[in-house]
Amino acid sequence: MKNKKIIVVGQLPPPHHGSNVMADVFCESLKKLGFQVILCEKSFSKKMQEMGDFSLKKILKIPAVSFKIIFNVIVSKPGICFYFASVKPPSLYFDLMVLFFINLLGCGVVLYLHGKGYERIIKEKGPFLQKITHKIFSSCLGAIVLGEALKGDINRHINDDRIFVLPNCIPDSGFLKYQEERPPNKKKSIQILYLSN
Repeated sequence: MKNKKIIVVGQLPPPHHGSNVMADVFCESLKKLGFQVILCEKSFSKKMQEMGDFSLKKILKIPAVSFKIIFNVIVSKPGICFYFASVKPPSLYFDLMVLFFINLLGCGVVLYLHGKGYERIIKEKGPFLQKITHKIFSSCLGAIVLGEALKGDINRHINDDRIFVLPNCIPDSGFLKYQEERPPNKKKSIQILYLSN
């Protein structure tokens, strides 16, 4: 990729949850690979309690957040845009609107999908949303999902060969340090406790 500028549209912590934490890890990984990362935060919630709530404060933020993202695409002329898309309305409607303008500006988009339910939600909301979603998602370069089983959720809009699996992860620096400090004669296996919701 000749153009080393990449726009990432997502949200960094807080709040600390899967998509936000992965946006942070993803941006840092791209920087280590030598890309110039421009982060455009689409931040509507700063606390876990605010997530999923519909509020006037969030509605009032829409014009400013939309303008910031579109302005950055116009000014920075990135080689690609990675877009952390939401699966739940009304956030999904916001994402579709912004994605429409990014595609209109000729910037290639790769969707980064952290949830499941696109197929179900789009069917429930009727044919109009189905057509809009298909038009916008199918015009994207591709998508990243967390596992093989999640590919089917967007296959109607993006072909399998353009969907890539990237499981959630954590920075490995602490684990590598532990391995280096571990006595070489220790044969005991490492136990990992993973807590999640």
